Amino acid sequence: MWERDEKEKQQEQQSHSHHECHRSTRWRGSTVSVKDGWAVRALVRDPNKDKAQELANQGVELVQGDLYDRASLDDALRGAYGAFSVQNYWLPDVGYEGEIKQGKLFAEAAKGADIQHFVYTSVGAAHRGMGQKHFDSKWIIEQYLVEINLAHTILHPVAFMGNLNWSRAEISNGALKSFGTAPD
Repeated sequence: MWERDEKEKQQEQQSHSHHECHRSTRWRGSTVSVKDGWAVRALVRDPNKDKAQELANQGVELVQGDLYDRASLDDALRGAYGAFSVQNYWLPDVGYEGEIKQGKLFAEAAKGADIQHFVYTSVGAAHRGMGQKHFDSKWIIEQYLVEINLAHTILHPVAFMGNLNWSRAEISNGALKSFGTAPD
């Protein structure tokens, strides 16, 4: 998605040489890699943790910050071309209200930093009003991106294989437990 032909890359790199990825030590953020001369900057809560250091060893610039702190988001996004946004609803300090606050703050900071391409990770069927708070919060953020007129791409994954790690014992015994949504 960040690939450009050589001429476009050179032009963009002259004015904006960084992509931004936040909460990078989580599953989705950790898949961002340094390619083709793009510099990648990662917002991390603790740059000394092993996962953060793994990113640093791959050439990723670490910026310490917090998704609840607009100033740290502004610092992390300064000069970036693009941003990758994902919040983790399931963390104890996040939940429904926290995810909405983090998502909106990050989008506002991206808008203020003149981010050219904002990628937001939502969830499949967020728009369906299924009464699941972790879907509803993402739908609110999706609508907010449109409301503030931020150029964006929304990813709608339905599941992540990493979410099945808790179920490995059951899988090895021939069963798969899932807490998915009801079928259509």
